[in-house]
Amino acid sequence: MASPTCPNGTFGDQCLEKCGQCKDGSHTCDHVNGTCASCADGWLGDLCKEETTLFNTPTSEMPVVGIAGGVSGGVALLLVVVVVFFIIRRRRRGLSQKDPDAELQPSHLVGRPQDDDPVPQENIESDEDDEDDEDIAADVASAGFVNPGAVQESTCVPVEEFRRQKASEKIQVERRKSTFPVGLHAKHDVANKPENKNKSRYRNLVAYDHSRVHLKQFVDEDTDYINACYIDGYNEPKKYIASQGPTDVIINEFMRMIWEQNTGKVVMVTNLVEKTKTKCLQYWPDGQPKEFGFISVSLLDEENFSNYAIRTLQLKHLKMQNKIQIVKQFHFTAWPDHGAPSNASSLLDFLGKVLGYKSPLNGPIVVHCSAGIGRTGTFIALDYLINQAKEEGVVDVPACVRLLREQRVNMVQSLDQYEFLHEALAEALELQEGSIPGVNFSSVFADLCTVNPETGQLKIAEQFQRLNEKTTPLDKATLVTALHPDNLHKNRSDKIVAADNCRPYLSTPVDGKNNYINAVFLPSYMLKRGFIITHTPLLETVVDFWRLIYDHGIATIVMLDDVDNESENVGIYWTEKRKSFGPFDVKCTQKEEESGFTVWTYNLTYKDTKVSCPIKQFRSGLWSSAPSCDSIPSLLAVIDSVTSWQKVAGNQPILVHCRDGLTNSGLFCAASFVLERLKLDRDVNIPQAVKQMRVARPQMITDLDQFQFLHQVALAYLETFHTYANFK
Repeated sequence: MASPTCPNGTFGDQCLEKCGQCKDGSHTCDHVNGTCASCADGWLGDLCKEETTLFNTPTSEMPVVGIAGGVSGGVALLLVVVVVFFIIRRRRRGLSQKDPDAELQPSHLVGRPQDDDPVPQENIESDEDDEDDEDIAADVASAGFVNPGAVQESTCVPVEEFRRQKASEKIQVERRKSTFPVGLHAKHDVANKPENKNKSRYRNLVAYDHSRVHLKQFVDEDTDYINACYIDGYNEPKKYIASQGPTDVIINEFMRMIWEQNTGKVVMVTNLVEKTKTKCLQYWPDGQPKEFGFISVSLLDEENFSNYAIRTLQLKHLKMQNKIQIVKQFHFTAWPDHGAPSNASSLLDFLGKVLGYKSPLNGPIVVHCSAGIGRTGTFIALDYLINQAKEEGVVDVPACVRLLREQRVNMVQSLDQYEFLHEALAEALELQEGSIPGVNFSSVFADLCTVNPETGQLKIAEQFQRLNEKTTPLDKATLVTALHPDNLHKNRSDKIVAADNCRPYLSTPVDGKNNYINAVFLPSYMLKRGFIITHTPLLETVVDFWRLIYDHGIATIVMLDDVDNESENVGIYWTEKRKSFGPFDVKCTQKEEESGFTVWTYNLTYKDTKVSCPIKQFRSGLWSSAPSCDSIPSLLAVIDSVTSWQKVAGNQPILVHCRDGLTNSGLFCAASFVLERLKLDRDVNIPQAVKQMRVARPQMITDLDQFQFLHQVALAYLETFHTYANFK
């Protein structure tokens, strides 16, 4: 409880009083917990440390201070170690639980305003933590980015040099040369007014006076404050507005801001709920229009893709008859609440969609996550740096982050995000070939098939080499299950296995079986889990194969393996009549001969339920050898037939298999991804498609012939149509 006699007044549930442990007594202490809240010199037990802090000096280098007269040096050292351990443990726990900026700030801030409490507002229904509230592994202070007395050195790097260096190497150089402003370092008097304090999730994450967005005041009790700031793009003043995601307190003001700023594009880089915590209120309707103050919002259209959704919203001002605004909302759904996206390709593709849309409204692009600093700052910084590279031939990541932080507090919030910014920028600069409009693809592909006079290599071979250099192998920690002795016999090769973070788990109980099968989810263009790719079953994994089909509601099997009943070490999971596989009864009901493939139809029944599920198996020996242009018509026919059946059966994952679960299956999935994008968006981005597939199967499309074949498939599809308007 707060003390009514505290000399410095009360602050939430904490009573702050003059610090009796510091040298000058000028700082404040937590009256309740008996700890120093903001001692600039640090506070170790009952002593005020001089010239050093726990977070900026390695423990091994910390000077030993005297504990009490007469105590031996060994005991003193032991006590110091114990105290340091508990201080670090408490501070790290406190930072991870309370302060959403922990990874980019030190434990103390010289001149930090007394009221910058990291505790979330009590009257806002939100979680304690911001989007990046994971336990601290390494803060930027210890990495050397926060040193108020340091002299800034040039961190400008030529694009070619930036491409060659690893992210870790670049950050090592930057940490020696650069510092960032941390915390609220500019005036924020308007945010601190009593009527505005409940409009921010956190008291120390508010809008600066000099960069904040001003709302128009419609009624006397309104204020012009919203927790949002103008952010400059590269050579584009006020290109963006970085905003806190709407809460129940500010959702009306949030929609007013979009209307008043003439915004045509809104970028959302958080999910509504993450790990059971509400991160943002939904400000678009699912059905009937919703009213937010004077603004009515209708949902005109919604497109869902594997990593993002695009919604078309109609805003209507209820006080202004016959005036509407059409707003495109771009919602990135693949950024986890902790850390960074699993691959940069998905975010780069998303950024391309945002920038590619031409809105008739010319206002700033509104970008928000939860607090509007971490993911929001990373997204804006990526766009800024890509444009800087195009215009100047150089990039300066630290300078960009400093510029953003001068306009809004702690933009690019965590060390993970800072590292990811480097990786995404490097990929954007390395794989310069973005999305190619369908009408231009023929000429672009023709140029790729020519020799680069400077290197003597085919340009497409150079593109493929750059793609391979940006492919990350699977984390060994995710392969423990696949390489467990109980599961080794289920893999045709210990080089092609399923990682825990992308494999489908088996759940139907069968004696002697566990939840592992060597299969992984792959994305289609529209669905995050559009495919399941696996190897043709072994003799001992046939039952697991049917468990996979049953457990995940598979209605479509694509078999790209030219086998028969005599093939060695092949588990025959199909039947021409009727057969039982463990607890499953499989009955073949139909066979159809198509051009270049056959279609078998089965009814699958599980013994306990007696519910029959129709399944179609598309069998093709497309690539018994290397892929060639002669096989493209059959491939297009199979994909078209599979797509038609999926529309009838539902959009559960398509199960694709071949002998190794990689070569033919991977080519089929990648080709399907490329064609699906071509049909929907009328553009081609083959490196991006392969990059996304490789997240789960890094070995996919590792042959230049296959990479070139994907281009030939896209070209053949385009040549099927006489005019651009004839796309399906």
